[in-house]
Parts: sequence; C-alpha cells; structure tokens
Amino acid sequence: MICGECVKPASIKGFILNNQTEGLCKYCSSNVGTAKLDTVIEFIASQLDKVLVVTDELTQYEQNMVFECGASEPHIANLWDILGDSGLIAEEVVASDIVEKLEDLYGADTLFAYDDGTLEERNDYEDQWIQFVELINHRRRYFNATAEDFLDSLFEVLHIGESLNSELIHTLESQDKLYRARIANSRNDLAVIEASPHEQLGPVPKRLAGNQRMTPAGISAIYCALDRNTCLSEIRAIVGDLVVSGEFTPIQPLKLLDLSALKTLNFPEIDLFHNDYRAYSHAHSFLIEMIDKLSRPLARDDSLGYLSTQVFFEYLSVKYGEQIVGLKFPSVQAGGEGMNVALFPAASGVEKDLESTQSDKYHDSNPFAATKASLIYVNGSLIFHRIESLVLTSKDTDYSYPHVTDELTKKRLGF
Repeated sequence: MICGECVKPASIKGFILNNQTEGLCKYCSSNVGTAKLDTVIEFIASQLDKVLVVTDELTQYEQNMVFECGASEPHIANLWDILGDSGLIAEEVVASDIVEKLEDLYGADTLFAYDDGTLEERNDYEDQWIQFVELINHRRRYFNATAEDFLDSLFEVLHIGESLNSELIHTLESQDKLYRARIANSRNDLAVIEASPHEQLGPVPKRLAGNQRMTPAGISAIYCALDRNTCLSEIRAIVGDLVVSGEFTPIQPLKLLDLSALKTLNFPEIDLFHNDYRAYSHAHSFLIEMIDKLSRPLARDDSLGYLSTQVFFEYLSVKYGEQIVGLKFPSVQAGGEGMNVALFPAASGVEKDLESTQSDKYHDSNPFAATKASLIYVNGSLIFHRIESLVLTSKDTDYSYPHVTDELTKKRLGF
C-alpha cells in the first residue's frame, strides 16, 4: 500500500485518492488515503507510455546523433535518472521501490527520451496540421467542423480561463505608429493619393480585395507595418517604382495576438503523469514552429498556399474577436526582423481625422456599422520613395540538395 503523502506529483496523488482502499502505507504507516502499490505502478506505467519513447523507436538520424555523435538532444536517460535521481516522483526510498517495479516491466537497461513534441516525426499536432491543410485545400473548405476542432484543441493551451494568455497580447497605444504604402507611378495616382491619403492608403475596397496571406479575395482587411522600411519591403516594388507611404495611429488601444511571442511563452507547469501532459507539450512544441508556417512565403505556383492561414485568421476573428482585433507577426520580406499587423475585417476602418471618428457611423451600437474605424491617418505624413535598388540576401550553398529536399531534412540542416 502507498498513500498520497508519499508521492510528489499531484496527478498521482489524485489517482491514489480516487482509488483508495483500506490498509497501511508501506512507507509511513498511514491508514488514510492509501491505495494498492501495484495499482499505482500500473497507473504510472500507463502514463509513462504516453510521454516516454524507448530509444529504439527514435528515428535513425536521432539515434545516430545521440549514440554516434554524442549529441545532447534528444536527451536520453534511464528510469532512475528520470524518476528517482531527479526527485521527481518521491523521496529516494519510495522512488527506489517504484523504479524497481517499473524496471521489471521495461527492463533495467532500457533508455528513454521524452516524447514532448520535439522529437522528429512524433508531434501529434504536426500530423493534424498536415491533415488540416489537406482537408481545407482539397476536400472540405466550408462548414468544416474538423478544422475547427483541431484549432480549438491547439489553442486551448493558450487560455487562462476563457481569456487568451496575457503574455501573447501586444497592445498598440494611441501614440504608436503604423505604416501603409502604395505604388504610384502615374501623375494621376499621385494626385488621387495626395487628395485623400486616408482612403487611398486605407483598406482596399471589397470589390478590389485580392487573395492575401490572411484574407481571401473579396474580403478586405488592413495590413500595416510597424516601421516604414518594413512597409516598403512588403509592397514588393521594383527598381524605378515610385512608392508613397503614410503614417497611421490607433484611435484607441488595439489588442493584438502577437505570434512572435509564442516562442517565449511560459506554458503552465503540468506534471509528467497528468493526462494533459502530452497534449500540452506537443501543442507547445508545435506552436513554437507555427509562426514559421504562417509566415512562410507563397510559392509562385501555389494557388492554394494561403488557404490555411486564411482559415486560421478567420477562426481567430470569430473565436477571439471580443479579446483582440488582429495579429502581429514577423515580416518575411524584411527577413523576420520587421513586424506586420493585420487587423480583422471588422476592425479595418480608417478615418482621416479624430473629428470624423465621433460620427455615429462608427458607434459600437450602430447595427449597420459593418466595419469600425480603428486607425486615423496622420496629416502631413506622406513620404515619396523612388526605388533605386533592391538589396537581396540569400542562403548560399554549392549544391542544390538543401533547397529542394523535404521539410524534415531542411530542419536538420538548419534551413
């Protein structure tokens, strides 16, 4: 028999409480809240099966890196190192008995790695993401409950109660600056922009809205950059083009989901034996990589490449539209250094001055206000840029293999 006080993880304590029976604890002689030791061992083993993988099941590359090259990742350890020496499960006397019984099941010399979502070809959400993209691209684009269930499951780890984790929220204040730009190579284009910059540099009219990273054709949302250079990079102008850029500021504080913060987010501590440990650890690992998937440039021949990001953006606007008004994400065109902002369609209105925002046209209670003004144009902020040269950076090799191989190999090679 063993009692809940003689083990450390809350999940094992809870299991003992739910399976208690009469008897004295082998270690402290308590007769309160005890369960059969073999039953507890079976529970521990069932949980370990979900979160540990024996080294024989690692990919050949991972095995070679660890055993032939001496790599420290993935970390390899035996059961005593994982459960006993670390003090993870219980004090030494109790842990020794538990590990000994587990070694009877797994083998005393068996080595394990944590199946926490970082191992190659073993992330549950990576597999589901591939299925998600395939589903919306080629099978079921609308009324897709499967896609919604996947995104619900993925974003559950970002909640604190019903709210998004505050570490992910970036707030733009009224003094912050955003930038929009437009190519204007004719005298007429320049005249139109100068006459009404807030309209001409504002969101594209719905009838002219094309296929964008976050929005499909026909849906207009405003895309901005947090600095002027990034804004110019996103325009993709060519040498000789004349580009006009303008400055905007928020009318009131705007809360954005900061995708770049996913990489540094402190996820809640969940013990190794908790039923949600695998889901949380796999989701955590996948979300760190998700920013790259959402920022990846579209291939020239990939007409469906933005569907997954468009569904993702629409999901966030529907699910969290009362908490955030858009996204902040790295600019691919600026090498990941600059930051872009995409506001949800319902928050993508622009006004020319503060006085205009007082109109009932944009009052929250107005049922006909399909789009609310979130930004105001800064008078006198137009800059005219003649593009004289484009600076390109590249990753160069003397062989083509890293550039045309699969994603897993690119990751191994640092591409």
